[in-house]
Amino acid sequence: MSDSGLAADELVTWLLPRQALTLIQERIPDIGVASRAILERLKGGQIRAASKSAAFENPTELKLGFLIPQRYWSQVSSKSPDWWDTADINFSLHLFAGSKHSMHRTVRVFGIRFDPAGISAMIADLPKPFPILPTQKEKVATVDLPVRTETAPDKTISPEEFLAWLAPNESLAVLQRALGAEAAVTAIMERLRGSVLKSAAAIESWKTGFNPPELSEFVPIDGDFWGHIQGIDSKHSFWKTGDATIYLDPTSRLVADPTTVRYCGVRFEPNGVRALLPKDFNPQAGPSAAPDPSPTTEIAEQEEENGRPVAEGHLKEWYALYTKLFTEAEQTEDHAWKSAEGMFPGKSVTRAAIRKLRGTGTLKRGRKPTAKNV
Repeated sequence: MSDSGLAADELVTWLLPRQALTLIQERIPDIGVASRAILERLKGGQIRAASKSAAFENPTELKLGFLIPQRYWSQVSSKSPDWWDTADINFSLHLFAGSKHSMHRTVRVFGIRFDPAGISAMIADLPKPFPILPTQKEKVATVDLPVRTETAPDKTISPEEFLAWLAPNESLAVLQRALGAEAAVTAIMERLRGSVLKSAAAIESWKTGFNPPELSEFVPIDGDFWGHIQGIDSKHSFWKTGDATIYLDPTSRLVADPTTVRYCGVRFEPNGVRALLPKDFNPQAGPSAAPDPSPTTEIAEQEEENGRPVAEGHLKEWYALYTKLFTEAEQTEDHAWKSAEGMFPGKSVTRAAIRKLRGTGTLKRGRKPTAKNV
């Protein structure tokens, strides 16, 4: 990033840190996870930042409309939250003076703002919140990856195909109903490592040493990379943000210089996720499952559990995911209704609401239950 100045009339159109954080929280409600996600993109050069002014020491210097270099953000911790509200922050630069001496130079920046284009791109990459995800505190994972090779058969994926794939939180939400949260994570990670489950990222960022990051869009992720990722469980922030950061150190003998790899907006191929569901999986199975009563329409309408109705927006998100996971032949009214009941335990889902999602009469009715399968 260049250190050249930014015009004042352009700077005022950029977003204050708190404004940007509020926008990201619409996709990532947890403020800690949201702030860390923004910081990772600042460190990866995918969000530009500037300040109204910057005061340098040793020697004293003042710059207006200062574009903050990407490397400055590497020393900022998400545990220092004040600057999100004050928009002021201090950087301490480590400078070398000769072969044996070094010195520090403090830079105080005031009135930080973020480029709205970078924030908009980040929002587009983030998955929408899914209604049944667990909201537990995230754990920090230790990750490591080998250097990338040029042997991957596919270099890119089309944007249209990528957008049809499933976000991590959508995949986990479906599989944890059948397998449990931790077993679902283990199954996903093992299939990623074995290249059985395909994955891709909206943006791949490779940064070596002090060089600018190399950015690529809609890039498949090779299974060999997932084989070196450790520490991702169901509570990890990856399932909410879809972002993974990998650090490679020269001591690993995989790279000559320190290298940081960031995958942003990861998604999974839906058929691979669907293959993880047990063949005999009943979407309604669970502690609150009830046997299917009478086959008649009048009594079938009474099958619906008492409880607060599910919000229409949540039902639409569930149905979009449901149609990706199950074939058209499987998408009967009974099957869809049971899946929705399983997704929203303790709440009411009417068959009328299920029919409305695709229009009255478009859903196939399931086979009427008999005494054998009741």
